[in-house]
Amino acid sequence: MGPIDLRKAMVLGMIPLAGGAILLGALLSRFSAASRQAVGTAPPKTKSRAAAYGWEEKPLVIAQPAARPDPAPEKTVAARTEDVRIRSTYQNYRTAVATNNSPLEHALRPVVLRDREHCLAIAQEELAGSRTDFERDVAQKVIESLRR
Repeated sequence: MGPIDLRKAMVLGMIPLAGGAILLGALLSRFSAASRQAVGTAPPKTKSRAAAYGWEEKPLVIAQPAARPDPAPEKTVAARTEDVRIRSTYQNYRTAVATNNSPLEHALRPVVLRDREHCLAIAQEELAGSRTDFERDVAQKVIESLRR
């Protein structure tokens, strides 16, 4: 590495100084704009977009929130929660029967049998609402397994 050329050194030294001067100028212009607004010499007002295009300006209407309904009684919430729990367990059991997944079927069977009547009712609904032969076969399999 040879001796540093004086011109190169001066140019390289000016770059950080120029950057600092730009930053300082930006900060000063920002603070002077903020102080003008604080004093009250804000920039002149302009027409709103709606007025500029000749549209009628309407005031902003804030809607009141709808009244909340009264919460359901605890018994109703508990009954719905139990129904959802049974239905989700039944759906898992139904999937196990449909896919011949015997380990999952045997694991879920005691849980489903605890609520056998409810699960039988769900299976009957599925059998009545089935559109394809496959859905009918699966629903029939589940009903047979629940009756055993």
